[in-house]
Amino acid sequence: MATKKRKKISQAFTKSQLVKEISERCDLNKNQVTHVLDEMKDIIASHLKKNGPEKFTLPGILKIQVRNVDAKPSREGINPFTKEPTVYPAKAASRKVRVTPLKQLKEMA
Repeated sequence: MATKKRKKISQAFTKSQLVKEISERCDLNKNQVTHVLDEMKDIIASHLKKNGPEKFTLPGILKIQVRNVDAKPSREGINPFTKEPTVYPAKAASRKVRVTPLKQLKEMA
């Protein structure tokens, strides 16, 4: 598949603009491209769930990882503005999603 000459892009694409651009470049219809994007979303979601590997790599572009953050108990501290003692509330355990750009994506910028 030969790639077409790239147009200058002045604003970020919306989903419909992205679907249109991919369909034109790859000679696919818009329904096929939409289906691919929906399946990609489902694949990423299944990778990031608790019973999955909790990481996903889009080769050459980015890596998505889930980081588990432990619960934090309440603690006493000093308000830095008023210098009064205060109690900071406890925080429940949580899961954070981290996206890391890979080398090729960094070089594109």
